[in-house]
Amino acid sequence: EMALVRGLGDVYKRQPYDRLFEFSGKRIFLTHGHRYNVKSGMYTLRQKAHDVKADICIFGHTHSALIRETDGILMLNPGCARYSYAVLNITDSGVNAEIKKL
Repeated sequence: EMALVRGLGDVYKRQPYDRLFEFSGKRIFLTHGHRYNVKSGMYTLRQKAHDVKADICIFGHTHSALIRETDGILMLNPGCARYSYAVLNITDSGVNAEIKKL
């Protein structure tokens, strides 16, 4: 199953701006990021991820790749789709994220 969220000016008008789902025993919060002012910092997004009890928060909008664990939540931005993507591995021994350049 594919998890999509809507971005700014997106053609996927039927998709929600946020999505919360479980995958391999982890709660994942997926959002474009603009509704949480991520260009000004991650406080609001981190608070939302905490409020929904997410283990992993995947977002975009800034187009800057980022992997950071904060308050027990893995914050992941794959960057600009033209230049990079993220690989997320969830195993019994933990979660590992990596940014790959195109």
